[in-house]
Amino acid sequence: MDKKDRRKANDHQMIAYFRSFDHTWRETKILSIKHIIENRNSFMNVIQKHYGDSYIEDPEHYTYIEATNGLIYSAISELMMYVEDLFCLVKFIRESEFFIKKTVQYQAGKVTGIVHRISKKSDDDILKTFMIPNRPYIESLMKGHDAQSITHALSNYDMDVKSMLDKLKNIVAKFIDLQFYYNQYKHGLSVGIKMYGQKVKPEYLELRKARTTGSPLIYDNATIQKKHELGRLSTSMIIPNISGLSGFISDLEKEGNLLTFQYGDEVDINELLNLAKDISSLMLCLIKNRIDFIEPAVPGANSIYFPITETREIKQVTLVPIDRPRIIFDYNIDI
Repeated sequence: MDKKDRRKANDHQMIAYFRSFDHTWRETKILSIKHIIENRNSFMNVIQKHYGDSYIEDPEHYTYIEATNGLIYSAISELMMYVEDLFCLVKFIRESEFFIKKTVQYQAGKVTGIVHRISKKSDDDILKTFMIPNRPYIESLMKGHDAQSITHALSNYDMDVKSMLDKLKNIVAKFIDLQFYYNQYKHGLSVGIKMYGQKVKPEYLELRKARTTGSPLIYDNATIQKKHELGRLSTSMIIPNISGLSGFISDLEKEGNLLTFQYGDEVDINELLNLAKDISSLMLCLIKNRIDFIEPAVPGANSIYFPITETREIKQVTLVPIDRPRIIFDYNIDI
């Protein structure tokens, strides 16, 4: 098989891949978690029926504290995997020969590195990963048009680009912010769901009933120096009420054997769902931008797609070339 045949096969397989691919699934999963959280009173009955009266001492406390914290962790996990999915596509979707080989069995750990590298890329490089031409190219297409048309076209382009970059940068920032919590949750044994093993005060329980938030709380054993280097020192505390540590805390800490809690701000399911909505629209734009090189929406031209600000909708912009339509190799970039 030569390069020409492999590229042809790559295009056919990419079309088949995306026909069965559902870019909204993880968003729907987070939506289902939101539904459970917003209907916890009825969910409490399900919990009682499942576990029985003798197994859970206080079903109300369990539902609004432990179960809610666990559900928020699950939603965080789905969001983080959604980000990994997006950046796997960002990395491999411009592949002209080995898209299937590189995508189907990608390693999430390597994709995490892509997220961090993208955060350091210029805006023009980020646009390139989405197969969107930069402003000078758009300006070149507008030569010969009247001043009003040029101003209007460039203003729309700037607005569309800003919307896309803002969404992407917010997603990257949240991924970096929640990465440690996600990594600890994946292992199961490194998360504290029960809030120090104590019942919360009645007034706090009432607050939690009115909120759609959970409290990330994880176990950590990093040294003070390591926490300082990672920026986690100010949000860390020794597990309270543990007897038998007197005189040993310093030794335990140096050995990496001191149990501490790492806590963060409360996380709202609505914020996670809004981010998932943005991931979904960015993913759809990325897919449609790539497929246009295989099945052009407008023959002889390029169609590019942008997310629309504060919505889940996307818009199509058709670029009529001066000489030839752009090809996928115009967007080669190393990430």
